Amino acid sequence: MDDHGATGRTSRGERLRPGGKRPDVEFVGPPLATNVSKHHAIAAALKERPGEWAVVQRSVSAAGAGSTAQAIRTAKLAAYAPAGSFEAVSRTVKGENGDGEHRIYARFVGGAK
Repeated sequence: MDDHGATGRTSRGERLRPGGKRPDVEFVGPPLATNVSKHHAIAAALKERPGEWAVVQRSVSAAGAGSTAQAIRTAKLAAYAPAGSFEAVSRTVKGENGDGEHRIYARFVGGAK
């Protein structure tokens, strides 16, 4: 019998993998936090052309598009802070075959209203 006894645990009570091996552990720090998201990139692009409307996203549903537009307007998405700095609306645009595409339009308007 090895020094781990028949319990399958180390002297500290840690559970061992089959065969009496310790679990694989890799000691590395977490990756650096970044504040760059797709929304930060979108906000930066809109700020380069203030007042100009742009399609910033397409959604699978009208409700999802509306929710995203509201999150932009109210700065629930931090990239668009402070609230009121961006205007956003959602629209469903009908294609030739009758199906709809749900779009989110936004523009940078400056400071809070």
